[in-house]
Amino acid sequence: MNRNLLILLVCMATIFVSFNYAEWKDRFSPAKQVSLGDVIDKPETWFNVPIEIPVRFAWLSDIYVPYRTKFSQDRFVNFTAWDVQEQIWESQGFNRTHPYFYMEKDNPELQAVLKLKTFDTVCLLAKVEGVFGGKPFIRVVWAYKTPGELNIINLRMINQALKFYQQRQFDEALDLFSTILKTHPPHDIQTMVHKAIARIYIYEKRTYEYAFFELKKAQLLSPHDAEVAEIFAECRFFLGVRADELETSWNNGALFIPRTGTTTYYTPPITLPPPTTTLPSSTEIAPTDGTQTPPTSVEVQPTTSANPPDANQPPPATPGMIIIK
Repeated sequence: MNRNLLILLVCMATIFVSFNYAEWKDRFSPAKQVSLGDVIDKPETWFNVPIEIPVRFAWLSDIYVPYRTKFSQDRFVNFTAWDVQEQIWESQGFNRTHPYFYMEKDNPELQAVLKLKTFDTVCLLAKVEGVFGGKPFIRVVWAYKTPGELNIINLRMINQALKFYQQRQFDEALDLFSTILKTHPPHDIQTMVHKAIARIYIYEKRTYEYAFFELKKAQLLSPHDAEVAEIFAECRFFLGVRADELETSWNNGALFIPRTGTTTYYTPPITLPPPTTTLPSSTEIAPTDGTQTPPTSVEVQPTTSANPPDANQPPPATPGMIIIK
């Protein structure tokens, strides 16, 4: 397939995605984009406000406080999730879940939730409709799995690559970061990896050309990332006038292959906007009987009781804990 045809296909796909994005934004225009961390920190601020929250799905849960909130087991399905900004490849971040998400059983969008796997990145349309013990109880009306695959294997690779980085084993870190990208993780993880690679090239290898192209890829994936912009400014400073030449090469489709010195051509990836209104048909289907089995490659500790130990406190934060070793 020649390069012109590839570019045409990319343009057509971009138009299609833009149409779906416009339709989605029109349908849910009142929703405010906010992180789960912000909602947890100030739940009263977001009470009864339509919000759009990106999360990583954890598992279906069984946590209800029917006498303190509107969410009862006969009407709602409960699930647990992580903030997308949580570093779930580390044990502390992994155990910091939010288990108070609820979707009505008669909501046709529930099937999208029941198809999710642990670690799937999901965009939720929701409202905080209860606060108990300082914790927001969130009613979800719509869910969409965003592109990218996150699993135990590439989470462990991320953990190990960052350890290599901290131990100043930069060649090992670069090799593992490259492997992580080949697993096609979600866009925010890809951006994080490109930033880490760029830092190595700038501050350790002094190969600013390679850093330049890593940061251009990060910009395509996350055009509003302030940290990417900050690192890019430093990279351009070190490159001087060479930065303009590289910008021209990038715009013409040329791309250096790091650590080989060769040049190839690329097709710019489509940066998918927030979700369309249907879940991709390729999503794996999880059990729909109200249970979800955690990954078999991890250890699962016994489930805690769903009943709160104190009538004035919410139930335990996790119905089960997965330990990444």
